[in-house]
Amino acid sequence: MEGNSRWRIGRLTAAGAMAALVLTACGGSGVLEINGCAIQPGTVCPDADLAGSQIPGSDLSTSDLAGAVLTESDLYRVNFSGSVLTGADFSGSDVSEAGFQLADLTGATMLATVARLSVFNSATFVDADLSGGDFVSADFYGANLSGATLATADLRSAVFSEANLTGADLTGADLTGALLNEADLTGAKVDPGALDAVLLCATIMPDGSKNDTGCPPLPTAQ
Repeated sequence: MEGNSRWRIGRLTAAGAMAALVLTACGGSGVLEINGCAIQPGTVCPDADLAGSQIPGSDLSTSDLAGAVLTESDLYRVNFSGSVLTGADFSGSDVSEAGFQLADLTGATMLATVARLSVFNSATFVDADLSGGDFVSADFYGANLSGATLATADLRSAVFSEANLTGADLTGADLTGALLNEADLTGAKVDPGALDAVLLCATIMPDGSKNDTGCPPLPTAQ
């Protein structure tokens, strides 16, 4: 995963990306369209084919992109906050530093997706597949990842504070330096020793027990 230079998708050639896109000006307004989908806040493009898109820094907040195909795309710093992305496919894309706050990614796919420093605060990932993704330093604070698959994902220094990871599959994931304070891991699949180098405080462990080993010490009475 360290071969992702600047975390962008260098493997996308200009010719290949252009072959995947149909770009037009929307009514002369200058709004970019890709295969008939306007790239703007609040756009409604369920099941849109946006594969190979190169739209870094775009604003797609509060949009309906349920079932959209966004594979092998450059989505660096794109704003997806508050959007409906249920069943969307981001596999092989770069969503580094993108914003997904309060987005609904139920059943979404992010296989081998690069999402370093992305923000997923309070997002919903129920039954989503994030296998093999690069989520180094990503922020999942308060996110619902119940039943999600994060197998073999790079989760180093990721934030899962107050996240719901019940029944999640974390086998083979690298959790070194991750924050799991007040997270719920009930029933999650975790490799032995995988939680040894993470911060645990008021954390519900896979067996349902509570772990406070990383909590700061209580002040002593003077």
